[in-house]
Amino acid sequence: MLELARYSKAPLFVECLSEMKHYWAIKHEFQSIDSINGNQQLSTIQFDVKDAKIYGINYVDENGEKQGCIICHSSIGSVERWMYAVLEEALKKEKSELPLWLSPVQVRVIPVANDKHLEFCKKLHMEGIRYDIDDRDERLGRKIAKASQEWVPYVLVVGDNEIESGKYSVGLRGEEDKREMQIEELVAEVKEKCEGMPYRNIAMSKYLSKRPIFVGAV
Repeated sequence: MLELARYSKAPLFVECLSEMKHYWAIKHEFQSIDSINGNQQLSTIQFDVKDAKIYGINYVDENGEKQGCIICHSSIGSVERWMYAVLEEALKKEKSELPLWLSPVQVRVIPVANDKHLEFCKKLHMEGIRYDIDDRDERLGRKIAKASQEWVPYVLVVGDNEIESGKYSVGLRGEEDKREMQIEELVAEVKEKCEGMPYRNIAMSKYLSKRPIFVGAV
């Protein structure tokens, strides 16, 4: 146990029961702490010392005699449990957000006015990160509000000043002040924060106007 604890560089909690209360003699769990400080099991490994005898599970040793055995139960946990843990972790923050590498959309591009700035936005290219463009016929404020509602980490607004200067007003989720960044700086920052993590291209249309609209039941 100590060797595993040193390897994982994580705290280790060991409970010794005064008597045999379960089918297992020892077990290990990965647990998450949710937004109300409750703990939930995500995965477990258990050494079952009881069920082999109950169910007649044996093996034959080198002397040809039947012997009981210890059963190792190993469960990595369901996908739903891990999704639950990620969402609960997001809710602990002052402004809920997913890890950047896991966010379905990492950067939202918003033109100030579609008739003046949308075509320029369509020419922007950010290789290796998931970005989309809010090309809907909506006011700027509503577009920014939707990005916030969808927990988009970076919101890039494009207007006359941005097109002329090549520097863009970027809002970061969880930060009050906006930053001025060039596209290359933004891409480099996102990639650096996601280094070593899995990456897949965006699974939806790049344009919000072409996505299905889901309406919740009233």
